[in-house]
Amino acid sequence: STTTSTVTTTTVKTDVLVTENMTVDLPGYGSCEYANYNFKGASECIKWYERNGLIFHIYYESLEVRSYVQAGTYPLVAMLSDIGGHAGLWLGMSLISVVEIFALLFLCVNKLIRGKSMAVGDGPIS
Repeated sequence: STTTSTVTTTTVKTDVLVTENMTVDLPGYGSCEYANYNFKGASECIKWYERNGLIFHIYYESLEVRSYVQAGTYPLVAMLSDIGGHAGLWLGMSLISVVEIFALLFLCVNKLIRGKSMAVGDGPIS
């Protein structure tokens, strides 16, 4: 998976700016031009917003954007391949061990039944 993050640096500067007759143009919500039942008239509405309103402007110092991309160094495919390789190695070793145990049991049973040792010669196998 890849994670992308964007970093922005902010600087705060404060200035007092007095605005006149700035209203929000939404009927019933901050609008002094439409029927607003919170005030008796448009002039009272405008005075209230001049005293209590706030206009907030955001300016960026620069339009530079830094993006950092983080990628996994051990992807899922590599992990599954490693697990499969180890499982195959241990399974193969265990099958060889099982065959060796059967061979040992065969030799032990053969020794008990025959009671003598088997001769191993240097001659050709016939």
